[in-house]
Amino acid sequence: MAIRVTKKPNWKKYIKKLKGLNSELALMSNDLISDIYSRTSDGFDSKFKPLKRYTREYAKRKGEVKVTLVDTGEMLGSMDAKKTTKGIKLYFGSGDAQKKAYYQHVKQKREFFNLDLKQLEFVKSKLGKFIVKTTR
Repeated sequence: MAIRVTKKPNWKKYIKKLKGLNSELALMSNDLISDIYSRTSDGFDSKFKPLKRYTREYAKRKGEVKVTLVDTGEMLGSMDAKKTTKGIKLYFGSGDAQKKAYYQHVKQKREFFNLDLKQLEFVKSKLGKFIVKTTR
C-alpha cells in the first residue's frame, strides 16, 4: 500500500500559520506547571496517589505528617518552562531546587514531576485543536 501525493503543499503558508504555536505552547506550559504545583501541594503524585510518607523522625521534627513538598515553596515555585526545538521543556529554575526535586522524585520515590493522564489528554487536545485550526 502506498500514498501518492499529487499536489505539492504550500509549506510557506503552513509555516506562517504555525508561528502562533510558540504562544500556545507558553500558555499550555503555564497551565501544566500550575496543575503540577496544585496537585503536589495537595499531597498527591502524578498518579493521584498520596505522596510517600515522611519517616517518623522527620515528621516529628517537622511537626507535620502530610507530605506536600511545600516547605518553603522554593522548589515548586521555581518550576519554569522554555521552548526547545522539539516543543517545551519543564524544569526547575535554580540549582538548589533541581537538587531538591531530584532527591524527592528519584531518591525518595515521590513521583510528582510527571504529567498525569488528565494533563496528557489536555496537551493532545490543545495541540490537536491548534493544528486543525491553523491548517484550514
